[in-house]
Amino acid sequence: MIQVVAPNASIARTGKAAAMALALSALMLLGACGGGHAAKEEATVDFVEQAHLKRTVLDAYIPEVVPVEARMAVSAPSGAVGLNVQEAAELKAFAQEYVRLGRGNIVVSVPANASNSQTAGQVAQDVQRALFLGGVDFSKISSGPYQAQGQSNAPILITFGRYEAKPIVCEPWTSFDPRKTANNTPVDRFTCAQNANLAAMVADPGDLLGDRKDGPRDAARIQTGIDLHRKGGVPTVSGSVAAGGGK
Repeated sequence: MIQVVAPNASIARTGKAAAMALALSALMLLGACGGGHAAKEEATVDFVEQAHLKRTVLDAYIPEVVPVEARMAVSAPSGAVGLNVQEAAELKAFAQEYVRLGRGNIVVSVPANASNSQTAGQVAQDVQRALFLGGVDFSKISSGPYQAQGQSNAPILITFGRYEAKPIVCEPWTSFDPRKTANNTPVDRFTCAQNANLAAMVADPGDLLGDRKDGPRDAARIQTGIDLHRKGGVPTVSGSVAAGGGK
């Protein structure tokens, strides 16, 4: 039996399929445009947030920390025997400063090709010993020559790197008009005094850079304090301003 199909049926199916394909293409284009717009908007928001994090009113007076070189010279004239008392005391103070503020190694530079090179080499050993007695580990002491051609009585140079915070100068309040606060925005010297005090008082300016990690904690020592508190062994403050002692 032969089935007769209406001549317009295939045309209708073809047209319907084409219409559906066109509709799907339009939806895909709209989706792509919407996604691109969303991605662009998200990127813009992220850029604004990053810019906000990098620069706010609190960042106007952040203390500036700069690397510097601490330097000390020790004389080693020909015929000298070791260090004198003053030099030993100065080296001890210099070593303690390195332990407190130093970064990297402490470097002992010995003059080479100078008239006192041989004596300087012998005194340099005493310098390293004095640094060790001052608290510097031998693994942190580096030694090497520096060119002192033709010099007489060239000194031994001891150096190490550290950080310094630049002082912050705040404008006086008399230069601002406190009445102009209608828009509720901070004045130009906002946070200046706080950061100036921080830059002046910080024990190690390098800590403002966060370049040192915390050392291991003594858990046993902490537990000793807790046990002492539980047993009532922690002295209480009397409350007397004049005396200020414990009961």
